[in-house]
Amino acid sequence: MLAAALARELAEAEVLERERQMRAVFDAALDAMLCVDASGLIRDANAAAMTLLGCGRAGVVGRSLAELAAEPPRPGTPALADVLRGERVSGAAEVVHAGGLRRSVEFTGIPDIRPGRHLVALRDVSERKQLHARLALADRMVSVGTLAAGVAHELNNPLAYVVANLSYVDEQLTLLAPRLAAARSGCGREPDLANALLDAVHDARDGAERMRVIVRDLKTFSRPDEERAGPVSLAPLLDSCVSVAWNEIRHRARLVRELADVPPVQGCEARLGQVFLNLLVNAAQAIPEGHADEHQIRVSARALAGERVAVEVADTGSGIAPEHLPRIFDPFFTTKPPGVGTGLGLSICQSIVSAMGGEIQVESALGHGTAFRVVLPASGPDGAGAPGRGAAPAARARGRILVVDDEPLVGTVIQRTLQGEHEVTVASSARAALARVAAGERFDLILSDLLMPEMTGMELYRSLRERAPELAGRVVFLTGGAFTPAARTFLEQEPVECVEKPFELETIRALLARRLVTAGSPRS
Repeated sequence: MLAAALARELAEAEVLERERQMRAVFDAALDAMLCVDASGLIRDANAAAMTLLGCGRAGVVGRSLAELAAEPPRPGTPALADVLRGERVSGAAEVVHAGGLRRSVEFTGIPDIRPGRHLVALRDVSERKQLHARLALADRMVSVGTLAAGVAHELNNPLAYVVANLSYVDEQLTLLAPRLAAARSGCGREPDLANALLDAVHDARDGAERMRVIVRDLKTFSRPDEERAGPVSLAPLLDSCVSVAWNEIRHRARLVRELADVPPVQGCEARLGQVFLNLLVNAAQAIPEGHADEHQIRVSARALAGERVAVEVADTGSGIAPEHLPRIFDPFFTTKPPGVGTGLGLSICQSIVSAMGGEIQVESALGHGTAFRVVLPASGPDGAGAPGRGAAPAARARGRILVVDDEPLVGTVIQRTLQGEHEVTVASSARAALARVAAGERFDLILSDLLMPEMTGMELYRSLRERAPELAGRVVFLTGGAFTPAARTFLEQEPVECVEKPFELETIRALLARRLVTAGSPRS
């Protein structure tokens, strides 16, 4: 009997030791562990579970397992409570933190770990989901940005010859106006034809200018992959952001701009555009449609002490509840209705601004509006003053110009416009231009498109540098947008001049006056 009692005592001690070890594992587990009874009530929880749910032991033990889920499971998907039916189950769900925040979890239910008890393990995968969402969003931004850059390039080519031709017609009509007026006066009719034609041309030029601004704004937001920081002028950037967000704003509020003369800030223009656009859209969406005369969105910029600049976007909308303010920068937190926002916007904005050495401040009063203030470091002085305007240098009597562009109408309008002042030759491809050079032709200036099929302007420049170095220094690029990585790298590394399409004729004339005055006599 003594041996039996001793054996029983050893067995009990072994059971107690095993339970102690299991308890230590249960308590120390990094994943949340819940022990539930057959009715689904939580009977025990480890420290990780209390952290996940945001409450102490008393707030967890005694609760129903089913009430942890943020919403009922979709039909056909595993549910936390399935373990109560004696099934081993795995799945994904969202549980509610005590603060109201939802946490994404992967769960495993193990039935009957001991009589009448089941184990539910919960792994918090919220950060992993947030990372995947950010990566997916970044991937979409890159795709959309690439598409936008391509669209901008394709629009800029026809805009180039529309704008240039309208400038040409405007110039010629202005010269003809006195003759037309005299002719009509001699016929006894009202001398208004010239003015009417000029008005029509001016209207068309205004429309083309609006298109040019739209394309410029599109290009501002089409470079999400460019992370290089540099001086960013705020006024034109904010103007672009307002233009893009205007359809959201116009039916909701009056827009007030208070842009003081502030120094450039140090940052990435495309990323800052993303921040300001997000804040403008948020401000608009905080105001109901149809009462624009009663509400206001104010965009302001001012210099602060300590070489910093503040940009503020303030609205008179619904405001943010005090209990929500501490969480507005949390990923996936949103007070917008489903389908309107992902809850990532402000979180991403904060990351962008923080990476640039700045901060985002917010003030809000429920029912009265919200003000977001972006504070950024000012860009240091570049050490070079703006060049004085002075008188434009006088160009030589005639220069020999080669225009290289796969868009025939671009070359045609430059030739038509300048033929009275210079000798203009048009080549429809880089290979055709090289053939002229190989045949011994020389030019005072070469105006070349940057991106062309078969052979790009960049390849033309490199070929000229090898075959006719004196001509390589006379290349000026005309571009509807350097939207490829190779083109951007080329423009950063090579000492070349670039003119953006669409261009005004006066821009080309000023370019010729400046470049030809120093050119030698290359013609043979």
